[in-house]
Amino acid sequence: MDDLEGKELWTKEDLGIPVFHTENGSDLRSTEGSLTRALCDQIFTLPIHWAKATAFPETATHAVDFGPGGLSGIGPLTARNLEGRAVLVAENLEDLVARVPSCL
Repeated sequence: MDDLEGKELWTKEDLGIPVFHTENGSDLRSTEGSLTRALCDQIFTLPIHWAKATAFPETATHAVDFGPGGLSGIGPLTARNLEGRAVLVAENLEDLVARVPSCL
């Protein structure tokens, strides 16, 4: 964070869709304080509680894995957590658009 000299990479207003906190599952659009700090803390210092992070609302229809994808990504684990809910787990945005063109 010191390297950023207090600059924010993103703001809550930049999030057009829900993005869930990896430790407690809260929607990052309601984060108090710095979104950049919250993201850095999740990546570098906080534990990941994937069941909480993927406890999506019943209205959720899609999830996008922004990691490396495939077997190395978190998509397969997310898909298992969401089994039976008819939620499409896409490996990346290109995969999502290819599978659901109307999402644009």
